[in-house]
Formats: sequence, structure tokens, C-alpha cells
Amino acid sequence: MKKTAESKSATKADKGRFFRCMFKIGVIGFGGGTALIPVIEEEVTKDNHFVSKEAYDKDVVAAAITPGALPVEIAAGLGKEVGGLSGMLSAALLMALPGCLFTFIILAVLSGVNRMVLTITDCLSIGITAFICTLLIAYVTSTYRDAAADGKRGSRIAAIAVIAGVFVLTCGKNLFKILNLPGSPLFTLDTLSVLGLAFFGIFFTRGRRDVRKIAVACAVGLAFIFTKGRLHHIFGFVMAALGAWGLVPEVKRARSEIEEPKTIFHKWLKEMAVWGGLILTALILTLIVTGKNPVFVLKGLLSSLMSFGGGDAYLSVAEGLFVQTGTISAGHFYGNLIPVSNLLPGSILCKVLSGTGYYVGYGVRHSLFDAGLLWFAGFLVAVAGSGFTFGTVRLIYESLSELDVFQCLSKWIRPIVAGLLLNICLSLISQNLSTGVTLGISSGAAAAITAGILTINLAMLYRRKAKSGVMIVFSAVASMLTAGSLVLL
Repeated sequence: MKKTAESKSATKADKGRFFRCMFKIGVIGFGGGTALIPVIEEEVTKDNHFVSKEAYDKDVVAAAITPGALPVEIAAGLGKEVGGLSGMLSAALLMALPGCLFTFIILAVLSGVNRMVLTITDCLSIGITAFICTLLIAYVTSTYRDAAADGKRGSRIAAIAVIAGVFVLTCGKNLFKILNLPGSPLFTLDTLSVLGLAFFGIFFTRGRRDVRKIAVACAVGLAFIFTKGRLHHIFGFVMAALGAWGLVPEVKRARSEIEEPKTIFHKWLKEMAVWGGLILTALILTLIVTGKNPVFVLKGLLSSLMSFGGGDAYLSVAEGLFVQTGTISAGHFYGNLIPVSNLLPGSILCKVLSGTGYYVGYGVRHSLFDAGLLWFAGFLVAVAGSGFTFGTVRLIYESLSELDVFQCLSKWIRPIVAGLLLNICLSLISQNLSTGVTLGISSGAAAAITAGILTINLAMLYRRKAKSGVMIVFSAVASMLTAGSLVLL
């Protein structure tokens, strides 16, 4: 009996550490989205061993191909692995909470027009962003080393080719922005398009070296990359059709290995009941505050389901659903909410949706209590919308993961993500340059501070084997001392 009690206690302790990790990542999650993939991996697979790398990669794939807040979706998948449905819910909420809570606090402070909080946050964000870049570079390095571990020269070359290829496909816009180049790049693909290309190539060829199919895949893929507008979408549909054509025979061949649809549906219903509970709570809160039909909740859920393409793409969706319909004024949206969302950690989707709820609630009776209730409603809708889509795709992916094509995909997903992260690194550097201008210091000074902190972090990581906590503290202090001093000059 004693042994059993000790085992249960240890399990609870592990869950407690896991949930604290999710909250911690939410606090330091500058850059949001894809940038947090290596940050989360560092905590859950290396430092604490909550899940295996293989299980983590499955969550990354499912989150990357679904709309919603990617860090929240990954947290939901990890939470389910560690603590079942309750762990799924708690992890998702804890990942989203810090950014949304900071948004509420700063929006409330902005009512008193106190800009000092924003200045301090801007200074801190430069250092924390440099720290995130450190982990991104470490992820790319680790991916190459894993590919080279089998000693085969071909594996190393293939990994480098995939990483470099994905980077070239995605980096155009950020390079033009950082270098202040005129015009626009010949092509720039987003994360979803890159993953779509990977899925298409693997599904259509079934992961085999069929020369004819490889030639067709290359031709269609190149047409997708270099075309724009309607033609680009047409080739996207062609890729989807050919990919499905290649996948269906695989599914039929391995039908006995795939989980029964009835079993999958029962699992899906249980998960959807959890997310449905959050949506119901948000509906009730909205009715209590506004006394009207809870249109805000429905718009918020729709915006989450439409949020393909990352944070910038979500802003256009939110603008159409909330600003153009009068849910929130353009002044509040562009003057306060967007600047605050861009400088705080966490998912843009969660911060914008909870912040919109804040203004909807505040507009009813100019009460901070009402604003808080609808802020909370927006927070719940953001998490539920992300969990709903992720849970659906994750269950389907999990049931098919033993197929040969998905085994092939799992082999290449890390180099693909590594290439994406190199582009995210550029995006974060560009963000730091813009933050420097906002603070009143030159973009060159912001670049120098970023480069200095990044270099020292890399030295600490590879020479001293420094832990993430040490690098975070150093990055925050260094950016406050350097950027803060320049602001005061």
C-alpha cells in the first residue's frame, strides 16, 4: 500500500511539474506560434522527459496543419499524453493564460495612459526574443546532428537540403524587410503551404523512389511555388487530389492496422465535450454581461476556425469579423490591442480574442468587472476553438500514423520544421528592429543588442551547457540594461 501511495504521489508531482512548464513557456513565449516549437520540446522531451520525441513530433504535425493557436494546440496534445482529458484542458489553458492575462492588465493600464509599462515590456522583449532565437538555432543544429548520427553521408546531405530548401521557400519576405530591399520576392510560402508540399510529395509518391511520380510531383510542386492568385490555388487543389489519390490505397492496404472509426468517434466525442464546456461557459458569461445574443462568442469561434497562416493572417480575419462589423472600434483595435498583442508573449489569436472581449465588456457599462468577464469569455473561446480543430486532426493522424507514408513523414518532419524555424529567426530579428524604432533607438542598435545577447547565449549553451532559466535571466537583464539605457539617453 505504501508503495502504491508513493507512486501516486510521484505521478502527481510529475503532473505538477508539467503544468508549471506549460505556464512558464506561456510567460516567456515571445514570437509565438512556430517559434515556440523548440522551446516546448526543450522542456518536455529533454529537461523533464514528459513525452518522447516521436510523440512530440506527432503533436507538432497535427498543430501545424490545423487552424488555431499552435502553442495551445501542442500543449493540449502533450497534456492529454501526460494527464488525460483533464491534463489536456489544464495544459491548454495554462499555455494561453500568461499572454492573455498580460493583455488584460496592460489594456486596463492604458485606460490611465501609462506608457511606462509598454516601454519596460518592449525592452524586455528584445532580450527574450534573442533567447528564443538561441533555442531556434539549437533546434536546427540538433536536427542536423540527429540526421548525421547514423554515419551515412547521404542522410547528412538530405537533411541539409531539406532545411535549406524550406528556408529558401519561406525567407523571402523577411529578408526583403530586414535588408530594406525594393519590390517583393519571387515567392514566399507560409508554413501551411510548405507542409502541404511535403504531404503531397510523400503521399503521392508513397515515400518510394518512383521516377515518374517524382517527376510529376516536382512539376506540380514547382507550378504551385511560382504561380500566384487563382492559378496558385488551382495547383493547390491538384496537389490535394493527387495526394489523396496516393493515400487511399495505403489506407485500404493497412485497414486492419487502423483503429475502428467507431472507437475514434467515441474518443472525439469525449474531447469535444471538454471544449464544448468552455464554449458554453463563454456563452453564459456573454449573456450575463450583454443581455443579448452571444454573437461575440460565435464570431470568436469562427475567427479561430479561420485562422490559417499564423498571427499576421489572423489579424486580417479579426479585422473583418470584429472591426468591420462594429464589435470593436478601429481606434481600440489598431491603437491599443494590436500594439499590445505584438509586444507580449503568447499566441496572437488568444491575445486578440481575449482583448476584443475586454473592449466588448467595457463598452456595456464602462465597468472593469464586465470587461474582465468578457475578457475571460474571449480567452475560453480562443482555447476551445484551437482545441476543437487540433483534437479532431490529432485523432485522425494518430489512427493513421503507422502507415508507411506517415512513417516517412515522421522521418522528415524535423528537418522541415528546422527550415521553418530559420525563417522564424529572421522574423524575430525583424521584430526586434521594429521594437528598437518604437523605443526611439536605432534599428542598428537593436540589431547589435540582439546579436550580442544571442552570441553570449550560444556560448553559454554550448560551452557551459547553461539551462534555459539562466539564459532567460541573462537575456532579460542584458536587454533592460542596454536598451533601457539607450532609451534614457
